[in-house]
Amino acid sequence: MSKIADAIREKLLAEYKPQYDALVQQANAKLTRDLGNGFKSQGNFTAANIDKIILLKDNIEIIAKATGTLRVVYTP
Repeated sequence: MSKIADAIREKLLAEYKPQYDALVQQANAKLTRDLGNGFKSQGNFTAANIDKIILLKDNIEIIAKATGTLRVVYTP
């Protein structure tokens, strides 16, 4: 990756860590929920990494890849 992309990545990690953590918590909360009829999803992100950073004319696009687990549980 280029030096510019590395610098952007470091800046994002340093300045936006609280927002990143909150976003991961929100995603986990949406993954763990009642699906109805005895089914429940249980999900947890274990990591999210920046895959690509694209500098556009008017903004920046950040593409991330997330890994984790998702289970669907049935309880009669």
